[in-house]
Amino acid sequence: MDLKERIGRLIEKLNELSYWYYVKDTPKASDAEYDRLFDELAELEKQDTSLIRKDSPTQRVGSEPAAEFGQFLHSPPMLSLQKAYTMDELALFLEKVNRFLGNDLEQEHELHLEPKFDGLSCEIIYENGDFIKAGTRGNGIQGEDISFNAKTIRSIPMKINRSETLMIRGEILIKKEDFSKLNKEQAAEGLPLFANPRNAAAGSIRQLDPRITSKRPLFFIAYDLLGIELSTHAQKIEALETMGFRTSGRSGIFSTAEKTFEFFRELEEIRDRLCFEIDGVVAKINSIETQGRLGAVSHNPRWAIALKFKAREESTVLNDVFFSVGRTGAITPVAVLDPVEISGAVIRNASMHNREIYIALGAAPGDKVLVKRAGDVIPKVVKVLDSGGNEMIPFPEHCPSCGSDIHFQEGSPIAKCINPLCHTMIKERIYHFVSKAGFDIDGLGPKQIDRFMELKIITSIPDIFKLKDHPEIRLLEGFGERSFQRLTDSINSAAHVPFYRLISALGIDEVGEVTAKLLTRHFSALEELMSASADSLSGIEGIGPVVAASIYEYFNDPGNIKMLEEMISNGVVLLYPDNNKGKGPLSGLNFIFTGSLSSLSRSEAKRMVEDAGGKVLSAISGKIDYVVAGEAAGSKLKKARALNLKVIGEEEFKGLFK
Repeated sequence: MDLKERIGRLIEKLNELSYWYYVKDTPKASDAEYDRLFDELAELEKQDTSLIRKDSPTQRVGSEPAAEFGQFLHSPPMLSLQKAYTMDELALFLEKVNRFLGNDLEQEHELHLEPKFDGLSCEIIYENGDFIKAGTRGNGIQGEDISFNAKTIRSIPMKINRSETLMIRGEILIKKEDFSKLNKEQAAEGLPLFANPRNAAAGSIRQLDPRITSKRPLFFIAYDLLGIELSTHAQKIEALETMGFRTSGRSGIFSTAEKTFEFFRELEEIRDRLCFEIDGVVAKINSIETQGRLGAVSHNPRWAIALKFKAREESTVLNDVFFSVGRTGAITPVAVLDPVEISGAVIRNASMHNREIYIALGAAPGDKVLVKRAGDVIPKVVKVLDSGGNEMIPFPEHCPSCGSDIHFQEGSPIAKCINPLCHTMIKERIYHFVSKAGFDIDGLGPKQIDRFMELKIITSIPDIFKLKDHPEIRLLEGFGERSFQRLTDSINSAAHVPFYRLISALGIDEVGEVTAKLLTRHFSALEELMSASADSLSGIEGIGPVVAASIYEYFNDPGNIKMLEEMISNGVVLLYPDNNKGKGPLSGLNFIFTGSLSSLSRSEAKRMVEDAGGKVLSAISGKIDYVVAGEAAGSKLKKARALNLKVIGEEEFKGLFK
């Protein structure tokens, strides 16, 4: 047997053993036997490096550490899911589905159900059967490129038997038992412990050195497949399994809210016996055609919902209360607790909501209280279980940070500091401004901001864009020439910012990313928005009088106007949306694609249509003006012909743009 043939057989054998171990959970060989075969393969590949294949197990490890993660763009976006906790909420979701489709409100739909794994969402791209790259979910549109680290996860195949460009979406996870072992190793080495398996998985996949990631026992469980036309979500799961991906292994298809909720309750009862952490059940309309008709709102698909398990609750003792100041000036009472573990995280502090609820709770130091993690994330004090006999700490009448009077707005449970120069409020606004929800400035987090504010290098938001003028930063502990350069490069890059991101970053009360995008559709420049009246703002669909008043007040505050002017003079450049978009030669025309295009990717073709003013739809209907049919066109083409829709080929499609 020659060298090439022996290497080929070893690769096939090792990949087969990995599949049975990591995907099927059924080992077919001992660890010692696997290691022996792996070592033999590595030695043979050294003899002739030209024989090393992309799908060789030796190529999963050994990459050099990266300086930073690159960007990974999702198209279509990885949307989050709307949530439900009761059967009534599930029934309401199904009613909304029928109302949107124009059906009888009682009409049933097949729902595909599977566990909602508590891991790190990831997308993997394959071309011609080869693993190309992988990225985290990030904000749903842009994540981090983790390709080298993802290659180390042995439940991710390096090669699949498909020729199309495919996007596989799923969760990166770590088993509960492996999580416990990992934390023991962390403790033995004097390193910080991970809070829960999700935290451990995220920390492992985001190592800059793939060799560290390769030592972590990570798994990938696939839940969605894009790039192949199928009729149902169940068929997607079957296709994923055929390709060699691990899926949930626990799924069901039901047509009623009652049966769906029974499945949900069954999983909730056995969740602690499962090897991976789950926090609910994902219910999706099984029909892909119906999914296409339903579409999505800004952040969520209309055809899917996450049924969340009841928040985990534990009792503990309240030791103290302090009052924090947020970026809008809101004063929040925070409980200091005897440490208690809830859903794998040790809780030491918990929100006590606002002034109104705090007073209603009546919780005092020494009381035994019930704490829950809302959505298994944010800890909150729910109620007092047993009084310790002490008096509660009164809600302050002055800001705990700057000492200014607190404003108690009539009809609102929120108490606020309204001093624009409050140090803590300024700090929180800067935290928000540089966060992922704002300018997303890498390397400028709370620790660095605290340090720069202490040294008076930063006193306000515009100072961020003058950090390049402070070379003394290089002399600070933890900094140096390279880190200073990376920070200034990151700031310079972030300074060219889309208009909506600026609005979102400002931290205007009641204004988030969705409202910011609404505003940029109605105002073509910052100056227009700044001069808008409260009435014109409240006339925008999706913006009510409270939000309109908040926006109007913000842009009529001289301090805010001065801050914006300083930012722009310090180098911030606003990137405005293309006002001609939607007014091109294809304006008013609807397109749909089926099959593979030979000279264009689907995303390129879609962008061409949208840049010319047209729309690309996902489901066949009488609204379609052009059906663009490529190679291996599927069921959409049959439906299009049945509806007598205009069908064109790739060349005719490109001819529309000449």
